[in-house]
Amino acid sequence: MARHKLLLVNPVQLLGGRRQRGWNGHRFVPPLNLACVAAATPPHWEIRILDENAGDDAARLDGFRPDLVGITAYTATIPRAYELATTYRRQGVPVVIGGCHASALPEEVACFADAAFVGQAEGAWSQVLEDLESGRLQPLYRGGMPPLAGLPLPRRDLYPHRYRFEAVLTSKGCPHACEFCSVWKSYERRTLFRPVDEVLDELAWLRARHLFFVDDNLAANRAHAIAVCRGMAERRLGKRFAIQASLDAALDDELLASLQRAGCFLVSVGLESTDEITLHQVRKASNLRVGVAHFAAAVDRFHAHGMAVSASII
Repeated sequence: MARHKLLLVNPVQLLGGRRQRGWNGHRFVPPLNLACVAAATPPHWEIRILDENAGDDAARLDGFRPDLVGITAYTATIPRAYELATTYRRQGVPVVIGGCHASALPEEVACFADAAFVGQAEGAWSQVLEDLESGRLQPLYRGGMPPLAGLPLPRRDLYPHRYRFEAVLTSKGCPHACEFCSVWKSYERRTLFRPVDEVLDELAWLRARHLFFVDDNLAANRAHAIAVCRGMAERRLGKRFAIQASLDAALDDELLASLQRAGCFLVSVGLESTDEITLHQVRKASNLRVGVAHFAAAVDRFHAHGMAVSASII
């Protein structure tokens, strides 16, 4: 079978035409999504990952001539994605753009790429490659929401750099419907979970000690989160990790204790606002459950279990 080349790009954010590498510019967390796409790619494809947030310049390929370029993008990084897509397409290289922005606005993305990819790569990536090889690439692909069981391990060997934290996924989606968030819209308020044993086996295989769980809300299903944490403690994996969770996780003593025993040292929560009217307007139900007057006490509960708190504000 003919050898093909695939370039996967994590573009940088542009602000006033200038590159904004942000916290990932210090190579904290790798682009796990691209490693998962690479894992779903047949072995006759040679793959290269470029992470502009870690300092790469995807416009400079150093002699690597791809047969296909795949770009993932948030809304903040879509202008750069469009720049790169234009550059590659002028060279005769087809481009597929996926990620959150493409899932939200596929018609817009289709104006700048040969194909827009909506949904999860596991659901249709193989079809994209088959169509490209047969010369019939379609303008739109829908990956849907396939189950997360039995997935191949991400191709972490393709990361272009070493990162401070290794990225790991245990679930996708969030049951909440905060007005400003794209996650619940993308997943239709569903949450998909990986089998606990598969997560634990991957964690045991990983050599990295410091992890970032990239789940949209690790506490979305407390039973699943507790099972993962208990398994980590029982296997004595010795990991230290950060998570994203809603503030009301602080009200759950069993969950907090499980996170602490497993090695959680930081929780990123969306405080969003200290104004109750605003929280109602943006449908931040999990924070209203805690109560604005009790935000400080909730943070104290995380601290009491050895976890720092990183707060997001809209």
